[in-house]
This record gives sequence, C-alpha cells and structure tokens, in this order.
Amino acid sequence: MNRKLVSLLVIFLLWYGQGNAQNLACNLLSNNCAIDYTKDIFTESQIYISPAISYKSTRNNAPDANYKDNNSLSDCGIMNLPGCIADGSALTYSVYCPNANSYPCYSAKPLPVIFFFHGGGYSDCNSNDNADNIDEYCLAFAKKGYVVFNVNYRTGRLKDPNDKALTASQFLATYRAMQDARGAIRTAISRNESSFFHFDTNNLFIAGASSGAQIALHVAYISNQSMAEELFADVSDVLGPINIDYYAGKTNIDFRIKGVLSLWGAVYLPSTGSPADFFNKNSYNPPLVTFQGMKDIVFLPGTSRVLLNKNSNYITDNKCLVYSKQRSYSYPTTLNTITQSGSSGFYEILNTLQRKVNCELYLDSDMGHGLDNRSDFGFGKGKISTDDLKIYIVERATTFFQSVINNTASRLITDSFQDCVNSRIKSCAPADLRDKNCNSSFTDAAIAAVQQPVNTWYNLLQLQKNIYINLRNIGLTKIYLTNSAGLVVKTITDDKQQIVIPCNDLQTGIYFLVVQQGTKTQRQKLFIP
Repeated sequence: MNRKLVSLLVIFLLWYGQGNAQNLACNLLSNNCAIDYTKDIFTESQIYISPAISYKSTRNNAPDANYKDNNSLSDCGIMNLPGCIADGSALTYSVYCPNANSYPCYSAKPLPVIFFFHGGGYSDCNSNDNADNIDEYCLAFAKKGYVVFNVNYRTGRLKDPNDKALTASQFLATYRAMQDARGAIRTAISRNESSFFHFDTNNLFIAGASSGAQIALHVAYISNQSMAEELFADVSDVLGPINIDYYAGKTNIDFRIKGVLSLWGAVYLPSTGSPADFFNKNSYNPPLVTFQGMKDIVFLPGTSRVLLNKNSNYITDNKCLVYSKQRSYSYPTTLNTITQSGSSGFYEILNTLQRKVNCELYLDSDMGHGLDNRSDFGFGKGKISTDDLKIYIVERATTFFQSVINNTASRLITDSFQDCVNSRIKSCAPADLRDKNCNSSFTDAAIAAVQQPVNTWYNLLQLQKNIYINLRNIGLTKIYLTNSAGLVVKTITDDKQQIVIPCNDLQTGIYFLVVQQGTKTQRQKLFIP
C-alpha cells in the first residue's frame, strides 16, 4: 500500500474514531432514558464557568430599589447609599456548563437548561454569591449534563421588625424579581445561537431556593399578565407588565417551562376563589419536584393566609416606581390577605387541576427552613452530611427531569416521600419508574423503635380506626400524624405508656407517624384502612 493511501486511511480512522467518540458523548443526555443520574456524567474539571454576564438592556434602565440607606430599619446596616439605582448592576447571570472539548455536540444535540435563583428574602444583603450556596447546585447540575444559569436579580425591601405581615415593599420586590427572571430567560434565549453552549429551548427548567424558589414558582405557574394582575393587585400600574423591556432579550421572545425544582419555597395565589380555578387559567402547568422541612416557619409547607401589613409606615412604598406618573403604591383597601402554598399545600393543589400535573414531593419532618443539622430526608440522623444532601437533591431532580423529558413522568409509581429515601433511577421501563425503597408492604402489626421498640397496630373492631402505640419506656412523648402530602392531621403529647390515636375521622390512605421521645425519633409509614 503506498504512502498516500496509508495517510488517507489514517485520516479516515482518526475521523471515524472521533465521530464515534462524539456520538458516544452525544448520547450522554437526559433524553437518554438509560442514563443513571445518581452518577455524574462530567467531572468538575470539565465544567466551564462564565461569571457575571450582564443581561440588562441598552434601551431602558431597570430601576432598582435600595434600602441599605434606611436608618433605624436598615436592611443591612449600610448607610448613605442611593435609594434608587438604575445602572443595571444587579442584572447579571453566571453560566455553568460542560466545556466544548468534553461535550462536542452542542450544535447537533443542545443540552437541557436550568435557570437557578438564589434566596435571601429579597434583602439587599444577599446575592447569588452568598445565598444558599447556589453555585454548588449549579456546578452539580452541570456535571449531570445541563447548561445552568445562576441568575442574580434586583433586591431591596423593607420588613416590619415588629410584625410578620407582608409589607408593600416586599410585595413589590417579589414582582420585580419575577420581571427579572423572565427577562434573564428571554436574554439567554436571544443569545443562544451565538454561544458555544447551545441549550435546548424545548427542555427549559427553572429552579430556586427559598425566595428564589418563590420566583421560580411564580414564573412557572403565574405565566400570564392577567394572572399576575389578579394576584399582585395594582402593582403593574407602578412597575409595568411582567414582560417589561428592561432586558437584552426583547419582550416578544416566548418560552415554556418544562419543569420546576423548588427548594423550601412557596407560591402566592389570591385568597378569593378556588386555587384550582386560578391555576387552571394557565395554558400549561409544568411538572414539579419540591423539597421542604415540615418545621419551616418562613414558608409554611401547607396552604395558609398571608396578612398584608396595614401599618401606615408599611402600607405604602414609593421607591423606584417610575413606570407611570404614579409615584407611590399602596395596598388596595379591599385587599387584606393573599394565600401562600408551600410544598405540600401546592402539591395538593396541583393534584386537583383539570390537567394532571406530575409532582414529586420530599418532606423532612425535622427540618426547618433550608438544610441544617436536622435534615436527613430519610437517611437517618448523623448518617448523611449537608453536602451529601445537596448531591441527593440534584440526583433526584435530574432523575425526575429525565422522566419529564422522556414523557414518562405520568407513569411514576410513587410521588410523595416523607422521611423516606427515593432510590428510583432511570426512566425507560415501567420497572424503572417504581421506587423500590418507599414502596414496602404494610402489616397490621409493625415494629418501630424509639428508645426501645414501639408496637403499632390497628383495631378495626366495631369499625374503629385507632392506632395503638405501646411505649417500652415511660416519659413525655410527642406524636405527629401526617397525611401523604405532609400536612399534620393529628398532634398528641402524653406521658402514658400506651397512647391511642383515634382515626375514625381520617380517610383511607397512607399516613406517616412521627414519635419523639427524649432525644430519639421514630418515623413510620402507615396504612389506615
């Protein structure tokens, strides 16, 4: 064989080998239902990070309310700064994604995308650099094969230090953040073709922690102007529409959220009318995966009323209201409350909608607002670190998103996990969609353990539905019984050796029993016939 033919053969083999390698890499996508997302696809060294990219408009400035200069009620204790800034410095996002060498298929097979929003209660003291360790989540999602945008947004609000009722400035801050979130997404879409990290606009996900989760939920489920005006009464008169022209991405760019991850967040909805009727006004309500602690007092897990602060110092706000000639905002006199639904409350609402919404709900009976040393989500106290819980959350979210992308989420067998580890992987076959850890069979006499074993059983004689708990140790015992959505339906505190929980008023179904005695806690899934 002559040298020319040898050279051509070598070139062909190199090209063929490279093509096969690229094809292999191109299959490492969430639309491959055989990928196990409990494992990373890319290493940290293969992730490209582009920090602090501006998404502000060159046409219009977004006024940013600043409360750092407030004296006795300062948001941060930093004084003498302007009360309204319009330089767009808050409107930035950072991008995390596999680099072009590690994933050479961006043009042929764009990756799914996640827009992530940090928490911080809209305080001027918080940004995406220091709230909720959002950068760790973004890096973890990128290692699973996602393009991730860590989005900063306008902050600034004045809380009443003597009252938990919602102030006018907090109400406006929530609306501003929703405007920014939508603007950031539109901007990223407008720049998609000019970036090497092309993302799939058909697989666009949104996520957040705390108030960032509230932003994500509002963008996903309050998706049109009429719903926004029904909830945020008169706010558009002073802040403009939710799709305002403050951003590089113009207002005519449309998008659809494929799925949502909420970390200890909540969604607002009007207090009048049916929640289902309100959310049925959406043309599409995306699937939701959500995590929360049942002892969260910042955003209650269930559905509750939020009082609006009618103190004269907090009923009105006048910062940065430059959309119209109106220079102040006050709550309408007819508006006294709005409703707020946390993870379990919103889970129940979504299950009542005309179009079924696929959800996965994760509740921790001991956790407060955010991950702490009480959090374990079923692994057991002291058996998993906070860092490992973050990894678990990302694994669960990407596995759920995988089923959403592959249109198999409707076949999920288990969708509520309270103090229970979800071991589901992949989303191809029906067997893949059944959780193997939380789907155990139930017995009439189940054995539990607090300090010593607790016997739990049901007495169905004379149509009585009671749970009998025989404690081997006498002492003060606290017992909580929750339904499958995490709402507490029974609370008992007693020091007897046998405690009876009457359940005749409860519907047939799965419940969760939490028994606390001393420093020990026992959790058990129960079936009440």
